[in-house]
Amino acid sequence: MAPRPAPAPTEADLAKIAAEKKAADQRVLEFQIKRAEAGSPTAQYELGIRYLTGKGVEKNPVDARKWLEASAKQDNVWAKRKLKELDEHPEATAKPVEVKTSAKAADPVTGAAPPAVPPPATPPPAPPAQTGPPTAQ
Repeated sequence: MAPRPAPAPTEADLAKIAAEKKAADQRVLEFQIKRAEAGSPTAQYELGIRYLTGKGVEKNPVDARKWLEASAKQDNVWAKRKLKELDEHPEATAKPVEVKTSAKAADPVTGAAPPAVPPPATPPPAPPAQTGPPTAQ
């Protein structure tokens, strides 16, 4: 006998899940603030990006720059690149550069992720079209 499928979540279930996610996000934010204030360059960078994008906080370019500069002073290359990007392209304030920890990290300048699979090879050119009836060989 096949197992029964799980029942669809109720509105109460969805509200509970949303509240738990919001509480978890708040704990992460509080931890990042604590670590940033303690001098963690990674937390400073992440907090700066939060203030640029408004993720979990109100957008604030002044606070964003403050945290990015603090991180850059500690030689965080991602913060340095983001500050350079902001100086060169102020309209780019909402495009964070994600820090990747795998060997296949995002391009630090463009923020583009590496392709998941290699690009397809270029197909060979099509054979020339025959203009007359097929020939017997």
